[in-house]
Amino acid sequence: MREKIDRTSWIEHNYIALVNALYYPENNYMEFPAGILQGSFFAPNVPKYVNFGSIGVVIGHEITHGFDDEGKQRNELGIQSFF
Repeated sequence: MREKIDRTSWIEHNYIALVNALYYPENNYMEFPAGILQGSFFAPNVPKYVNFGSIGVVIGHEITHGFDDEGKQRNELGIQSFF
């Protein structure tokens, strides 16, 4: 018998509740778990610009990893290139 899924509870799911965005230089992509859009990063009772600024800082931070000491050594395909 299958268990009924509570679709309103995101706390039950492991990776959804994470508040840790990641950048993967091998694949040249960023990952933003759904938990980052909850709690201290997003709140319904604050102006929209505060919420947009919060997630903008996180996205900007992850973008800079593409240009740090590890990210700058890879091309757009994630292949390590040596100059």
